[in-house]
Amino acid sequence: MSIARSPKGQHFFKDNDGRVVIYQRPNIFIYGWVATKLLSLVFSSAEINKLISYSGKAILICWAILELLDGVNYFRRLLGFTVFISAIYSIAK
Repeated sequence: MSIARSPKGQHFFKDNDGRVVIYQRPNIFIYGWVATKLLSLVFSSAEINKLISYSGKAILICWAILELLDGVNYFRRLLGFTVFISAIYSIAK
């Protein structure tokens, strides 16, 4: 009895049901981040824009952590990791 091996990387884009998942319907965190981006266009005060910017980055970090820990496939987890690192970098600079 031999076990057929799947090609490397075959499950990178697939979820547990074998469906290819790259895009998902946005969740509340992505909607919150978009809202902060829109609010930053409305307000002209530097202090308010800084607060909105940090709020948006905090929301994006929450989304990234959720994707990193509970993404449906390796692509989504890598996406979460990339967004997490870039958001932390943008706050630190």
